[in-house]
Amino acid sequence: PIINRPNLQVKLKQLQPSHIEAYYAKAYKQGRVDRTGGLSAQTVQHHGRVLSQALNHAVTMQVLGRNVAQFVKPPRPKRKDITPLTRDGVIKLLQAAYHTEFYYPLLVAVYTGLRRSELLALTWTDLDLEERYLTVNKGVHTHSTEDERVQPPKTDKSKRRVSLPIDLVLALRHYRETQEAIRGQLGVSLGPDDLLFARADGTVMHPDSLSKACVRL
Repeated sequence: PIINRPNLQVKLKQLQPSHIEAYYAKAYKQGRVDRTGGLSAQTVQHHGRVLSQALNHAVTMQVLGRNVAQFVKPPRPKRKDITPLTRDGVIKLLQAAYHTEFYYPLLVAVYTGLRRSELLALTWTDLDLEERYLTVNKGVHTHSTEDERVQPPKTDKSKRRVSLPIDLVLALRHYRETQEAIRGQLGVSLGPDDLLFARADGTVMHPDSLSKACVRL
C-alpha cells in the first residue's frame, strides 16, 4: 500500500508525519481537481479524518505499529462571524414568510432554536400540544438515500425535550387543522408518523431549501 503525492510514492510503513503535513499544505493550496486553487480547510480536515481512520484500521490489523496521522493537525476552518437577527428582523422575516410553506418551520425554529436537520425530521408523534413540548429524536441526513434520510442522531445527547410557549402551541394547533383539512380534501388522513414540514408530495424537505428560502425572504 502507498500514499500518492505528486512525484512521490510513499510506502505505508515508511509514512511519516512530515509526509502528511506536506499533503495537507499541498491540498490547502493546490488541491482542486482542476488545479485552479486549494481545497477549503473543512475539506482538508475531512481528508485527515478519513486518512486517520484508515491508519487506525492498519494498526488494528497489525500492519502498522502506530497511526502517524494523529501527530499532525490539519488546517482548522475559520469560524464564521454570526449576526443574529434582531427582534424587528425576526418579525420582518416571519411577515415575509407568512404566505409561504416556510412560515411554520421558521416559526418553530425561532421559538425553539432547533437545527435545520432536527426541524425537518419532526413528525406529528413528536409533538404534544396538550403538554406543550416537542421531542427531538432524529434528524435529516443530507448524504443518505431518500428512504434512509431521516435517522436517529449520532449521539444520545442530541435527543431532548423542548418546551413550547403558548403562542407557538396555538399557532401549531391552527397549522394542524389546516393540514388535516388539506388531507381531507385528498381523501387521506394525517398520520402520527407524517412529517410536520414536508414537500408538497409529503417527502423530506432538504435543509438547504430552508436556508435558501431565508436568504430570499
